[in-house]
Amino acid sequence: MRWALPAMLLLLALGGCQTIPLMPDAKLSSGYALLYDLLDQEANVDKLLIVRDASEPTKTLIKNIAEAARSARDQIKQFADADAHLSLGDPGLPSVESQTRAAIKSEMTKELLTGDHFELNLLVAQVKATQYAAYLARVLSKADGDAKRSAFFADTEKKFNDLNLAAMARLAPR
Repeated sequence: MRWALPAMLLLLALGGCQTIPLMPDAKLSSGYALLYDLLDQEANVDKLLIVRDASEPTKTLIKNIAEAARSARDQIKQFADADAHLSLGDPGLPSVESQTRAAIKSEMTKELLTGDHFELNLLVAQVKATQYAAYLARVLSKADGDAKRSAFFADTEKKFNDLNLAAMARLAPR
């Protein structure tokens, strides 16, 4: 028993020298995956302008959204590559939610490629997408303990809020 106290003090001293990295939990990783997937889709939204026509102000807005999405997506990929705890492949959604999202994406793509009212439908979709991106970025900014990543997400929230306002302004009666 005489050795117990010195052994405990030694263990505490050695343990106190270690730094334990902040490990993002599965929910944080899921948030990264959700935002990454959304941005990956939005990064290609300007491709619709190859096959469908829109007014010049809408074209400019769509190109700005796609560029912001590509830039943010690429940065999130770099964060995930640097931190093995972050996985971009699994958003952790129940299968019925994943299937619902896939169905919505399929129908929206079909509508945008072949349906009437292209510009209106595109702008409505972008209002929704930019708003969701801004909210996801806000939550990740507050949830991520890494200061650099948190600041990036705060900046991403602002960018997508601004894009959301611009998309809503395009929908306003003229």
